[in-house]
Amino acid sequence: MKYLGPLSSAYSGTRLFYVDLSNQLDSSESLSTIDTLVCSDSDVILAGETILSSDLTTKDGHVLSANKSIKFRAGCAVPKETVANITIEYTTDQGNSDSTITYLKIVPSII
Repeated sequence: MKYLGPLSSAYSGTRLFYVDLSNQLDSSESLSTIDTLVCSDSDVILAGETILSSDLTTKDGHVLSANKSIKFRAGCAVPKETVANITIEYTTDQGNSDSTITYLKIVPSII
């Protein structure tokens, strides 16, 4: 299982994360809206969820496709070590609605 993160807890800032949803969409299908973005851990704050409007290449060379990937910010001010579920519900340009779950690894702050 691949995790997003790590996210340092007990830190007042946020970190930017990306999720590639292209494997869940038809080749001609694009994201239209992010309907909800919810974390199973109430100490984690999620904000700024946006559909990527242009392709983005990550540090490890993975290409996140425009209109098929999202970005959001996450923060956790409570010290902990856990894995939280993040549920993403979305609608596509073809009127399809679906959801997916990704996992966010949270670690104690090293700052």
